[in-house]
Amino acid sequence: MSPDKQPAAREAKRTRVPRAVGLDGPSSARREPATVADRRQQIIEACVRAIADEGLSAASVRVFARRAGVSVGALQHYFNSKDELILGCLAHVYDGYLHGTALILARPAPARQRLERLVRWMLGDKELDELWRVWLAFAPETIREPRLARVDFDATARWRGVVSATVQEAIDDGELAGDAASLTTEIATVVNGALLGIHSRPPRLTREAAITLCLKLLQDNRAGA
Repeated sequence: MSPDKQPAAREAKRTRVPRAVGLDGPSSARREPATVADRRQQIIEACVRAIADEGLSAASVRVFARRAGVSVGALQHYFNSKDELILGCLAHVYDGYLHGTALILARPAPARQRLERLVRWMLGDKELDELWRVWLAFAPETIREPRLARVDFDATARWRGVVSATVQEAIDDGELAGDAASLTTEIATVVNGALLGIHSRPPRLTREAAITLCLKLLQDNRAGA
């Protein structure tokens, strides 16, 4: 590894969060589900992986059942409809990145540094690739489907609330300048666009270019700039 890449590698290691933030949940592969809630969660995780691999339009009830290792009848025992299962999948994806965001922003460090770590995690951690593919698969549906739109709206509001509090802390500490709500909106917009660029086929942005672009936004809004 070249010397100029060593700091980036160390930073990526520091910003990694527990595997529970990913799609598999906490040790779901190591135990049999003990309750109905456990079994529902196991099915949701399998269906999320199916959407990541095959896309939302190709993910039928039969595909979901096959990927979860159950019959169609058993799947319908745990979920009243495909729509209920789809809503559970979207909520699972949002819970993953909201939990990871909260963990990173709660770590002891200057506020701006925590925001930089969040950017590097969201754009640079390959363990999140399945999560982001599912998020992008759902994006068009959240415009057309009111129930999915509500899940998306609520999760986005929660994410912006946590990030905005850290942005305000950075402003109060003299690390950033401007309005916290406006800057949070800018961060969300640039990160969302960068994720689309990274996960397009073929990719329109490299991870490194996407991270640099988002970090530049923080750099341009530093106090005294």
